[in-house]
Amino acid sequence: MGKVGTWHIYKIGYLYLATHSPVNSSWYWRKQTSLKAQMHQWYIQDSYLAIIGQRPKLKNAELIWTSMALPRHRFFVWLVVHGRLLTQERKVSLHIQDDETDYCLCNEQVMETNSHLFEHCRWT
Repeated sequence: MGKVGTWHIYKIGYLYLATHSPVNSSWYWRKQTSLKAQMHQWYIQDSYLAIIGQRPKLKNAELIWTSMALPRHRFFVWLVVHGRLLTQERKVSLHIQDDETDYCLCNEQVMETNSHLFEHCRWT
């Protein structure tokens, strides 16, 4: 591996960062920082992942974003795959009530859901 100045490029990912916890930080954060500093094992990535949590990668992401579809169509499919399409069912779960009905506009006996819109609804 090469060197840049006096830095070994392959060791840059393992840099020990000396940090000092602010006085107003929690006792847990101060203790964790001091223990990691004593053990010389402080990685920013570990703390970042502990805060936001591990998120699974979507296997279909490459299919969606590398397709030849228009960007608005790709975004729409992305919303559907993640269950973020704003259907009446989702509006009820988010406590957003703009209509007096929670049902599909083409069939008033069925709740408007993703599965209804893309599998069962005769109109779509």
